[in-house]
Amino acid sequence: MNSEEIKSKMLKENEVEADIKLEFIDLPMIHCYGQETADAIIDALAKTDQIDLFNNKVIQILLDYKWSLTKKYTLWQLFVPF
Repeated sequence: MNSEEIKSKMLKENEVEADIKLEFIDLPMIHCYGQETADAIIDALAKTDQIDLFNNKVIQILLDYKWSLTKKYTLWQLFVPF
């Protein structure tokens, strides 16, 4: 089998194409609790008076991600005992 046969059998062109939009947020260690950078960002957001910051898509994604990690802990530690 030569390389052209392999290409023709394995790499079939598809007529359906779709654009993909990728967005990356480069915030190293932002997912880790106890990291100085992550804590500083969350503290700054908690103390801000600029409510329009929360309309920013990156901030919304960050908070949604962090909340999903802390939701269970918050429920079990703060509300379940009562």
